[in-house]
Parts: sequence; C-alpha cells; structure tokens
Amino acid sequence: MRWRVPSRPGSIRWRRWDEDVAVRVESTGGTHLLGPAAGCAFTVLLGAPSGMDLRQLADTMLDGAEPGDLERLDAMLLELHRLGVIEQVPA
Repeated sequence: MRWRVPSRPGSIRWRRWDEDVAVRVESTGGTHLLGPAAGCAFTVLLGAPSGMDLRQLADTMLDGAEPGDLERLDAMLLELHRLGVIEQVPA
C-alpha cells in the first residue's frame, strides 16, 4: 500500500508552525493540528506525488527503525487517512 497527500488542487491547505503542521481538509471542512512526527510524515509525502510505501517513508523519516517503529508509523498513517489528510494509492 502506498500513501500520498491528495493531489486535487485546493483539496488540502496547510501551514507549518515550529514543529507542528496545521492541515485543513477542504472536502470535510476539518482542520487538524499535526504533531512533529505526523507533520514530518505529511511534509515528506507532500514531496512524493506518486506516494510512498511504509518502508520508504520509514527510511526517509527515521535513522534506523527500531522494532516497534513501523507499527507506530503504520498506525499514524491510518489515522491521517481517517482524517482525510492522506490517501491510499495503488502500489
């Protein structure tokens, strides 16, 4: 499974404040404040329009993944997806 930020123009608006990222999802009207880890994942995915899989994202974000890191990252991606901040794309 690959993840990306929705590519429809105007669908996502965002701003960075220090280590946090505020994201507005236009389709739902929801605004979400992402902490440092989620904000990092979001900004990394912004730079990958074709998307990234879990391992690619972990390799980009983490300096050597520890045993539970992939599970935590996967759970975070699922939550960002639930909020409409990111979407799944075919592998």
